[in-house]
Amino acid sequence: MQMNESSKYDKMKLYVENAKNNSIPTDAYLQVNFACNAKCVMCNIWKNPYMGEKETLLSIINKLSDLNFKWVTLWGGEPLLHPNIDDLIIHAKNKNLKVQIITNGSLLNNHVDVVSNFVDNLVVSIDSGFPEIHDKIRNLPRNF
Repeated sequence: MQMNESSKYDKMKLYVENAKNNSIPTDAYLQVNFACNAKCVMCNIWKNPYMGEKETLLSIINKLSDLNFKWVTLWGGEPLLHPNIDDLIIHAKNKNLKVQIITNGSLLNNHVDVVSNFVDNLVVSIDSGFPEIHDKIRNLPRNF
């Protein structure tokens, strides 16, 4: 069963509101999409592509900043597929958040300026030290 946009972010809002009354975490993981350009043998996230709405994601980033979070990790699926990922990264930096991206690395060349200037930590998933095995697992040729 697929959750609708509103219920997903209502849960996030509830978590953030509850955090006000408890110890506040410093790091948040923000899933910007469920889309992926790989079809890994161990994952099926690519089957239900979903992109978070830009305004909703910006609002969550604002709330994280207001609550004095230090880090936001943008991930998905493949977060670099999100049509507004560059805007989200820059907005998070403008809100004084450190930004981490978890990616399969295949789309880095499309975002090199923003990633090199605004991303504090880049995590590239690698499934094998052998290129042919890695690419077979990912079903994404020349990804290694």
